[in-house]
Amino acid sequence: MERVKNQRLAQFLRGIERVGGFGGKSDLLASSQVYLGSPDAYKASLKRIESATTEDVRSAGKRWLSDGRPVRRGGRRESAGDSSDHS
Repeated sequence: MERVKNQRLAQFLRGIERVGGFGGKSDLLASSQVYLGSPDAYKASLKRIESATTEDVRSAGKRWLSDGRPVRRGGRRESAGDSSDHS
């Protein structure tokens, strides 16, 4: 979990190092203002990432990514009672 958090923070920092063009500081501040109501609202997102636990991620995955059907490692779904390979 710590590795993922550090990777996300590093991506964020690399992104805001850009001054001009797309995806830099000005884009971050502008999108925070437009979508979240304050130019420094991005800080709340960083805090959410920093405080996330493994259980938070597991719970979110169950809530948003699962429809209750099993998924095999390759990403293909198995229907109930169907364990045959359709390759």
